Amino acid sequence: MRKKFTIIDDVVLTITSLNERGYGVSEYNERKVLVLDAIPGEELKVKIFNKKKGNYLAEKVEVIKASPYREAALETHFLSCSPWQTISFPHENEFKKDLIKKFYFDNSVEIPDFDIANDQMDFHYRNKMEYSFYAYANERISVAVHKRESSFHKDPIESCVLAPQKINSAIAAVVKIVNDLKFHARELKGLQLRYSFYEDKSIAVLFIKDGIQE
Repeated sequence: MRKKFTIIDDVVLTITSLNERGYGVSEYNERKVLVLDAIPGEELKVKIFNKKKGNYLAEKVEVIKASPYREAALETHFLSCSPWQTISFPHENEFKKDLIKKFYFDNSVEIPDFDIANDQMDFHYRNKMEYSFYAYANERISVAVHKRESSFHKDPIESCVLAPQKINSAIAAVVKIVNDLKFHARELKGLQLRYSFYEDKSIAVLFIKDGIQE
């Protein structure tokens, strides 16, 4: 039986870098610590909640010294969909450029200087979104995203700022249908949505579990 991890509270860390998944990187008791919602240069009070592949996983509890690049997230579930959301857009690209350089340097490959090309769309740019479902106490169903670093905890949401408005409108339409038809969340497997920027159209595919009883 796997031993339950003992949570370590009130650890103060200084974030030294970001990794490719957007986690802040620090060190505690000679182990690397990957911190959710952290930016290089910040001093944070964190809670270490798990250990994975020899590294500690931690979440921010308090910002003691904030980065000048920190911005307020636009949605509460941002860690599940875009952990970079708290970093200003220009500096996000600079951090990503540094990660690319580090990857090639660590693999002994020399590359020329480069710029990151982008369309300046910080939000509403994803043409594919996937969701599971969540049932409130009153049995109303909502779409949901899985919490980062959790196998079973979910965040119910109404929309996402990464998705085009047509996808968010389609989410609302599907949620209304499944609630009007009185589905149970356990009967629904998932929802996949795609959007065409060229045609300005979206399509939604609802996956239903086998063996549903009338």
